[in-house]
Amino acid sequence: MQQQEKINVAIADDHVIFRDGLKASLKKISIVGQIYQCKNGQEVINLLENNDVEVLLLDIEMPVMNGIETARWIIKNKPEVNIIVLTMFNNRRYIMELYDIGVSGYLMKNTDVSELKKAITMALQGDSYYCTEAQNVIFKDLLRRDKVSTNGEAVKNISAREMEVLKLICEQHGTEEIAEKLFISPLTVKRHRQILMEKTNSKNLAGLVVFSIKNDIYKIY
Repeated sequence: MQQQEKINVAIADDHVIFRDGLKASLKKISIVGQIYQCKNGQEVINLLENNDVEVLLLDIEMPVMNGIETARWIIKNKPEVNIIVLTMFNNRRYIMELYDIGVSGYLMKNTDVSELKKAITMALQGDSYYCTEAQNVIFKDLLRRDKVSTNGEAVKNISAREMEVLKLICEQHGTEEIAEKLFISPLTVKRHRQILMEKTNSKNLAGLVVFSIKNDIYKIY
């Protein structure tokens, strides 16, 4: 069996004790190789300009250059880097601003290794992962701002298999997880996902969830 390639991960947080603890947790994740540490956004930029990093675990409030400014710079200049916000803040303004910027995930600092691993894995697959607190904020906000309405005809056009995929997407299962649960290939999952976005007129996975909530396919509260 071919050995899985290791990825480089960077931690950006101004508290050294937290960085060291997070580094110890990351070492328990088999796909993680090199681990870099930065104490502010400027150090992140310097790191990314000279090193390949697949995943950045990013705090919000840091000196010199904060997490939001850093995320904007990365999306513009290093879009290949997957940003997972790791913070103690769960207020709506931060969550929605970072969602709109395009981060790959949002976790609270009380997360555990299993959730951290899931967020990293999903980011690497091109999916996104938001903890329960962030997920509820995002979808409630999108329900307010989104123009999607109930659409019985669109729901009727969704096949049984597509509905299975849709419900698993709403539950934040990644491409590989859905493939394993439904005994289909990841490529088939991606094809179903694309068809679902076309049938529901959704621009992204969050749009699919909003459609599902508005049409009583999925409930968040």
